[in-house]
Amino acid sequence: MKVIFIVCYSPPYELFEDKREGLVTWATPDGSWVGVAGNDWGDQLGKALTDYNPGLEFEIWQNDLRADQVYTARIRGNLLHSQFPARMKGCWSGLRWDRAIYSEEMLEEAADYNNSNTVVFIPATVLTPFTRDLQKAFSQAQIIHYNLVNTKLLLPAHAHTTNPVKHMHRHQLDKAKHQSLRSMKNLLTTNDNPAALQQLIDGYPDINVHTFRLGLDLDFWTRTKTRAEARAGLGISQDSFVLVTSQRLVPEYQIDKLIGALAGLRPLCSFACYVTGHGQPDYEMYLKSLIGKAGLNDMIRLTGYVTDEELRDYFTAADVFGTFASMFAGSRGAIKAMALGIPVMHVTVGSTYEFLKANQAGILIDAHDYNDWTIKLQSVMDGREIKTVPREKIISHYGWRKTAEEMQYAIDHASGEGK
Repeated sequence: MKVIFIVCYSPPYELFEDKREGLVTWATPDGSWVGVAGNDWGDQLGKALTDYNPGLEFEIWQNDLRADQVYTARIRGNLLHSQFPARMKGCWSGLRWDRAIYSEEMLEEAADYNNSNTVVFIPATVLTPFTRDLQKAFSQAQIIHYNLVNTKLLLPAHAHTTNPVKHMHRHQLDKAKHQSLRSMKNLLTTNDNPAALQQLIDGYPDINVHTFRLGLDLDFWTRTKTRAEARAGLGISQDSFVLVTSQRLVPEYQIDKLIGALAGLRPLCSFACYVTGHGQPDYEMYLKSLIGKAGLNDMIRLTGYVTDEELRDYFTAADVFGTFASMFAGSRGAIKAMALGIPVMHVTVGSTYEFLKANQAGILIDAHDYNDWTIKLQSVMDGREIKTVPREKIISHYGWRKTAEEMQYAIDHASGEGK
């Protein structure tokens, strides 16, 4: 059986221009380059699934705005990653004329695998002419729509407004989501939002809904140093309260709100906050300006990109790991921190929130109650204890084997083998 995992977005090459070591790369005729990192979600899911079921052929097909032809890298064995030439194409999004990525070459390639022995994973939240044409191109294959983000994003929003134009625009977006869900036969989604998941199941009973979690290789996320050793290596004071957070620097992760919450702490508090990760330069400049205006330049540091080894040291050095996103499927940073035994502060959204709640662990905060963030951060600095989850339970819940089992179950049912 062949499994094809579709990735609709183009690689973020701007993040790799000075970090090409370890990538499989090819020079293009225009003097640029294309490459495969081999560690995107599709690659990681493919590795887990082919470990679990070595007989599968797993291919990642990705749109690439730089590619002039199809470029294929063998990640290992029967796991391949191909970059397909793509372009931006005009299309309607509600009442707005927009642009979305489109690859004619991928559609042509799909014709060779349009049969019942092929299982195709197509992103469920990407509703564009390309994904619609892709489903037609794979009309005889077994299609599984996949969702790696909050399940709520799959559902019509029913957002209300008194503006008639905005109302019609949102109505059109909701209509597209409704039509997409009605056309689905199989869906693999994270179980990050039980209420939204139940709403989806009740509203669209004809969909075969399967849930899964995104795994992690947690062997690496084991303490190799004491907290004191990690702090000494990073130049962090042994006496400071240390908060660490790790994610892409984009508005949805609310680092600007975290800066405001930290600014509200008592003036005599001694703390250090390290924000690892990178983002668009203008947004990073915005965050730095907020830190300066709050007078916290000596207390909040944007580290930029760090290696996994460095990130492990930052986590080990922390008193608390925090995640503050407004909406997401779950925090991989929180899972890594939990595996290292670090207490976690987490917003009340996402699969890692559900895990913490079920284990009565962590400090849970409303994603939009920023004053409560300050209050609870203050309480931790004043000595409040935070329950952690035993490492063996984290490994059992978040290891890649569990992810592979859940994916294989969905594949078996889509192909009729599990019925």
